[in-house]
Amino acid sequence: MRIITPCLTLVLLGALQMPSFAHGNEPHAEGTVHETEAVTPADAKTIWQAATGLVQQVETATKANDFTALHSLTEKLAASLQQLKSATAEMPEQRRIRLHGAISQAISTTDELHQSADKNDAPLTAEKQIRLQSALRLVEALAGEVIKP
Repeated sequence: MRIITPCLTLVLLGALQMPSFAHGNEPHAEGTVHETEAVTPADAKTIWQAATGLVQQVETATKANDFTALHSLTEKLAASLQQLKSATAEMPEQRRIRLHGAISQAISTTDELHQSADKNDAPLTAEKQIRLQSALRLVEALAGEVIKP
């Protein structure tokens, strides 16, 4: 019984869905909120077009060291990439697994970019933005005609 109770507790805690944000539970400045809703298009091509538009805005904000804009842009981009993952669920299994791995990496890189922008660290933000571009090129290469107009 001593072993079963802690194991059952861990299983139940693991089953709970917990929200995750790019920078944990740290408080936001007054008046700012997490914007996790991106556009709600139905197909992967439209989602990809929206995501590439956000990437261009992220690039512009990074060059201008506009960390406030990067905060909301990276959240919207991560949400769009998550939608892209859902929209590509119908692909053949091997290709889908690779694509979803690349999308997950792009989401992770977007979160790292978000964190560096929250720290107002211009050099680190520029580095993370370059990594994000590389991750998105991989997503584009793996998705192929699924996302190309």
